[in-house]
Amino acid sequence: MDKEKLDNFFRGRLSDSEQQQVKDWIASQGEGWVDAYMQEHWDNVEFPAAPGQKENMKEKVLLHLPDRERSIKWINLLKVAAVFLLAAAGYWWWKLVQRPPAPEWHIVSNEGTGHQILKDTLPDGSVVILNEHSQIRYASTYNKKNRTVELTGEAFFEVTHDKARPFIVKAGQVETRVYGTAFSITAYPASGQLRVGLQRGSIGVSYDTSHTAPEKMLVPGQLLIYNKSNNTASIENQTPDKVEAWTTGKLVFYKTPVNDVFLQLEQRYDVHFRYDNSLGDKTITATFDGAPLEKVLQHISFVWNIHFRQHGDSIDVR
Repeated sequence: MDKEKLDNFFRGRLSDSEQQQVKDWIASQGEGWVDAYMQEHWDNVEFPAAPGQKENMKEKVLLHLPDRERSIKWINLLKVAAVFLLAAAGYWWWKLVQRPPAPEWHIVSNEGTGHQILKDTLPDGSVVILNEHSQIRYASTYNKKNRTVELTGEAFFEVTHDKARPFIVKAGQVETRVYGTAFSITAYPASGQLRVGLQRGSIGVSYDTSHTAPEKMLVPGQLLIYNKSNNTASIENQTPDKVEAWTTGKLVFYKTPVNDVFLQLEQRYDVHFRYDNSLGDKTITATFDGAPLEKVLQHISFVWNIHFRQHGDSIDVR
């Protein structure tokens, strides 16, 4: 085939009869020739082209090939597609077979019957002490890549040191990362605060929901108080022995809002407090060792001039 005629064909300068003659010749050469010709000539400066025009031109040429040539082309494409679909199906079947099963959850719960403290040992040897109406749960993958537990309520942890597998406690929005230590967390859902107290060792506490702020590092004798309402926290000093005092059955309040005091008294003495929001930001700092409810209420009444009237298991606050 004359090169000049081929060039004029791609420029669209031939008569109908000449175009058909060139089409028949291209069909006899096959699709591979079209690719080779395009590769050799398209980028010549005499053939300026818009993006994608090269591919469009090739498709137009192939579209005008005789039916036999086009049939071979589509059969080959279908073969490739079939191989691809089989490979994809095999891949997803392999992924389904290889996907690990969802982890099972182990739950340790203290329902609070008889005001008992519950002690349990985790798979790595760490010890947890649960206050009444408290619960932890951890996945069956615990102690493999990490050691993560989820807490509701109040717990004291004595953690076995393992630098390769961090010990993490998740309680609401707060995450505590442990570096081998003994500490306490109070995280009752109905409470307006969440507290983390460190007895010994070192811990880092995160409460920033955006996960951009650095951990708050605590040293022994420090208490982090997180306020749920405004996502802020403060750090107070507290003697280390107070951190686990509640594990012996004591009631321990340290700058605890009166509302949260009432919540703990409800759990301990099986009563219900009825009050409005006039209590404001009053707090209580006191420790009660086996004291009856009446003595606790007398102390609160003396400190804040709050009056109580009991009717069965309900207590009105004024």
